Amino acid sequence: DHEDAYGVLVEPPVIQLQKYVVNVTTGEDPGLNATPGDTLRYRIVATNVSDVPVYDLSVVDEVDALNATALFVPGSLNIISVPSGADVSNTNPTGGSKGSGILDVRNLALDPQGGANEMLTVEFEVTLVPVIDSGTYIYNQAQLLITNVPAFVSDDPNVNGVDDPLVPGGEEPTQTLIDSAPWFQIYKISDDLTGNPAELLPGETLRYTITVKNIGNENAVNAILRDQVPANTTYIENSTTLNGNPVADPATGVSPLQNGMLINAPEDTTAGYMRADADAVMTSNVATITFDVMINMDVINGTIISNQAYLTADGAGNSGAIEEQRSDDPNTPIPDDPTLDIVGNLPLVDALKTVAIETDGGSLGIVDPGDVLKYTIVVTNYGAVPASGVRLQDMVPADTTYVPNSVYLNDLPVGNPDGGVSPLEAGVAISSADLTPPVPEVGYLSPGASATITFEVIVDAGTPVGTIISNQGFVYTKELPVEPTDADGNDSNGDQPTLIVVGNAQALSITKEVSVVGGGPALAGGQLEYVVRVTNVGLVPAANVYITDDLDEPVAGQMTLVPDSITLNGATLGVSYLEPVVTADFWSEYGYLQPQQTAVLRFRVLLNPTLVIGTTVTNLARVYWNNATQMAMASVSIDIGATPGVANLNGRVWHDEDFDDVFDSTENSLAEWAVEIYFKGNLLDTVQTDVNGEYHIVGLAPNYLGPDRYELRYVAPGAGPNTAKLGEATSVFTNGLQYIGDIIVYAGNNLQNLNLPIDPNGVVYDSIVRAPVPGAVVAMLQASNNQPLPSSCFDDPAQQNQVTLADGYYKFNLNFSQPECAVGADYIVQVTPPTTGYISGESAAIPPQSNAATPAFSVPNCLNGVEDAVPATADYCEVQTSAALPPLSVVPRSAETNYHLKLTLANGVPGESQLFNNHVPVDPELGSAVSISKVSPKVNVTRGELVPYTIVVSNTLVVPLTDVSIVDDFPAGFKYVPGSARVNDVQVEPRIEGLQLIWDVNSIEVEATYTIKLLLVVGAGVQEGEYINRAHVLSNLTNTWASGEANATVRVVPDPTFDCSDVIGKVFDDKNLNGYQDEGEPGIAGARVVTARGLIITSDAHGRFHVTCAVVPDEVRGSNFILKLDERSLPTGFRVTTENPRVQKVTRGKAIRFNFGATVHRVVTLDLADGVFQPEATELRAQWEPRLNLLLQELRKAPSVLRLTYLADVEPEGLVKARLKVLKKRIIQYWNQVDSDSPNRYELTIETEVFWRHGAPVGKGGGR
Repeated sequence: DHEDAYGVLVEPPVIQLQKYVVNVTTGEDPGLNATPGDTLRYRIVATNVSDVPVYDLSVVDEVDALNATALFVPGSLNIISVPSGADVSNTNPTGGSKGSGILDVRNLALDPQGGANEMLTVEFEVTLVPVIDSGTYIYNQAQLLITNVPAFVSDDPNVNGVDDPLVPGGEEPTQTLIDSAPWFQIYKISDDLTGNPAELLPGETLRYTITVKNIGNENAVNAILRDQVPANTTYIENSTTLNGNPVADPATGVSPLQNGMLINAPEDTTAGYMRADADAVMTSNVATITFDVMINMDVINGTIISNQAYLTADGAGNSGAIEEQRSDDPNTPIPDDPTLDIVGNLPLVDALKTVAIETDGGSLGIVDPGDVLKYTIVVTNYGAVPASGVRLQDMVPADTTYVPNSVYLNDLPVGNPDGGVSPLEAGVAISSADLTPPVPEVGYLSPGASATITFEVIVDAGTPVGTIISNQGFVYTKELPVEPTDADGNDSNGDQPTLIVVGNAQALSITKEVSVVGGGPALAGGQLEYVVRVTNVGLVPAANVYITDDLDEPVAGQMTLVPDSITLNGATLGVSYLEPVVTADFWSEYGYLQPQQTAVLRFRVLLNPTLVIGTTVTNLARVYWNNATQMAMASVSIDIGATPGVANLNGRVWHDEDFDDVFDSTENSLAEWAVEIYFKGNLLDTVQTDVNGEYHIVGLAPNYLGPDRYELRYVAPGAGPNTAKLGEATSVFTNGLQYIGDIIVYAGNNLQNLNLPIDPNGVVYDSIVRAPVPGAVVAMLQASNNQPLPSSCFDDPAQQNQVTLADGYYKFNLNFSQPECAVGADYIVQVTPPTTGYISGESAAIPPQSNAATPAFSVPNCLNGVEDAVPATADYCEVQTSAALPPLSVVPRSAETNYHLKLTLANGVPGESQLFNNHVPVDPELGSAVSISKVSPKVNVTRGELVPYTIVVSNTLVVPLTDVSIVDDFPAGFKYVPGSARVNDVQVEPRIEGLQLIWDVNSIEVEATYTIKLLLVVGAGVQEGEYINRAHVLSNLTNTWASGEANATVRVVPDPTFDCSDVIGKVFDDKNLNGYQDEGEPGIAGARVVTARGLIITSDAHGRFHVTCAVVPDEVRGSNFILKLDERSLPTGFRVTTENPRVQKVTRGKAIRFNFGATVHRVVTLDLADGVFQPEATELRAQWEPRLNLLLQELRKAPSVLRLTYLADVEPEGLVKARLKVLKKRIIQYWNQVDSDSPNRYELTIETEVFWRHGAPVGKGGGR
């Protein structure tokens, strides 16, 4: 019934939706595996397996929908193909929930099964992000959408087979497994923090800066950086930092890096976590580590300071432990090379050599006969100064033939045309690429620059598969030892030849290196760390690889394993220890060792504490592969006390008294001797012996390759061109006088007993002080003619006219090579003391037993004879028992001070040509050996007076002074008072020889003092004057003065009783002006009387004065004596009435009187003016002439002083003076006419005065 209800059954479409993946980057199809950064191509195939057509369907794929995090690069989605007419406009490369892209293809249709368009295909590519944890699966699943129909989900047929589209829910997403791993860029640089940054010196601080960046494609965990303190340096406590933050030392002086330190970048402080990001601009994922070391003080110039850090880590996914990585010096072109510094101002040259297939004519990537190999050698100067004389020598390797004209230096041909012979075989001068061609012909490497040399060879036909082609070149420089090329750029495991394998064969190389845990030298009881590197140098994987290391091979008991110290590639997987063998099974843990892959075995050992210095410790490692059908081995050695990579030399300098070349505790060690290290004729450095005579040379570069050898030259302190060599060195090398040559050293050597035992003939010494005398000239003469031997007669020409040093040693090594130095002849040893402080000629204190005037002492006859003071040394003759100079306790001129200056020498046994313990004294000038002083308490003495003297003698030497005399030279006319001498308050009479008093003294001890007191009497005939008494100390041994001159001076003066003349006198009031003191005329107190010598005498209250011994008159004629009364000292108004000054003759021993009279005088004044005189004349006017008589009458009344006063006006000054002069003269004439017997007669004194009315004469300020 059509009206009944009914329904329509619609058949849904059945679509098989499959999805495939191809790794476009690797070509893998299906792309089941990928590494981060790969591009994946996805192909979506939709097939209609039903009879229903499908319209308006869409394909949608959100690429990261199934992944926990975005694993595809946003924007990398790229549609490759879609059906015609499809709408892709809704596709968004940055869409989806994670922004990494969504595919949206619409307007699609499918025909029923069997139709022409029953299947459609959509392809797109998308790129993985650069960092994904290993083991991660990349899931992707597409959807096909139809309106009102549940979505169809894609299935990957490569996963669990093809899915049945009729059974929903069994669809598998397309998946790709990620294989990734961390990989690190580790840069390490060094900076000199002290002094000149371009020159590293001992004691300076070196800072290492290590930057670590994970540039792999997997994040890292457990990132551990390990770095041993470099050899020949000392770690500076608490100097380690991580990202600028200090890292505490695990123990005092122990670097945190020694046992490994977890590191991290600043962006994430999780210890050991290092995010991967290869972008060079990105720096937040860089860990920066620094630490400081101090260069040891004992290293020499040329010592190489090498350091390299090692890093291990695990992948954050399941990649496991990475292969141990080495740090790289970014300043060099060599990859993964250690950071090198050189001590001193020297170049530092290293060479890396690699090989590659240039022309591959056979199996791809396999070396076959006929293939062309290209060698590349990069020679770099790491130093701060140029390397000169640089030359590369490289032989064509076996099983190859040189390609003609293929040698190039810095891309420029060398030696072309070369006729098919490699120029490198003879050696080519090489220079760095920074130099503008033409480069120097002698070879020159600029600091920090490199030279690149290439050449080609053809593998010979018929070369068997498995043949290892090995090649190594050698770089020669003027300054350094030969430097071999190295295959891996790692000097710590030695310089390895460059290897390549012919054919499809497994080939491994093995190296071994050693370092000292904590730095410094290898010491008994310390720890060493061994690193074994096995590298696949073939071109095919190596199977069944395992490494063994027997700690008892080659010498058992030298070392034991440090527990839990074994690692293989930084992990403990695959390692075991069955005493004494360490085993690392690479195959069981890691499988094949791939070409160019390296397995690293690392372990530590404890050195036996009983090992002695210089013991060589060697360790061998072996690698087995290819089911143990192949094996290789490597060893490394180090001496106890040595540092890895370099060599040490050690020795001692001493006085070998018994000639056995073995140091005895009783023999004298020689400190501060210089030991000079020479290489290629250049002084490399100098070290000094310590207080034990020992020296240590640390840090020599190995020189076992090439012809150049080290030399040691021993130099005494203060030595110069005239210093004699005193002994022959002893060592296993070439020995000479103070010389060792042809020294060969290997890395890790600590060579002992490079010794210098000296055996001088004797010491030139001071006969008094018994100390060596430097600066003495010692020569050898022919006794026949007293002429010096030519210098060619000596093994050391400087021994002729040699100059002694502070130790006083001298030595002659006669070679009897000239007629002047014949065998069996007589010779004279001539010693010339220094020009100052010593007496020339032979010693008088200790005379020789033989000299030019006596028969010669026969040295050959002395051997084993009674004259040999040391019979134990049968082949040598000694004059004295001691090799040291005679001490002070030995009496001069005894057997222990014997020596000879005239010798008979021969060339028989070693001792016939030299005489030993022949110590030669020289006499010093002893002028200052003893201090002496002489004093007398008296300065002035008279005849007949006793004069006391005191002599004080003190020994200023550091030794007693024997056999001396104290000599006192007294002046003529003086006499010794018998019994008056006292020596240190003990009466000791001197010997009297003429004018000398002599006291003999056996010895004046050190700092001892002798005080001599004596009396001399001044004889009656001694003239007046100064008399000097002199004293000395005489050395009777040398017959020279042992002191300076001490003197005391006394002055013989007149006797105050018998020789002096006294002066007495009086100053009195001469009232009657008669010049004599009459009764009633008192003295004048306080008047001063002055002598001609300025002596001032003041009269007493009675006017008296007295001068004791005022003058000593001449004994024969007497003398005049003058006194003057100082009129200014008289009372006011008093004038002298007697002669002043007065002169009288005096006689020795008699007194003389000097009286001076003075009194107050009557003054008569005569006033004058112009009107009294004739106009402009000196005559008085007539009316005034009679007045003169009145004047005279007035003057006669009483003693008077006439005072003429002139009141001048305008008359000339000269006229005034003339008038006064004329008038004064007339008055005196009139006065003198008075009868001299008249009682009114006295000496008239006339005074004149002039007064100017206008204050001064006209023309001098006066005037109207």
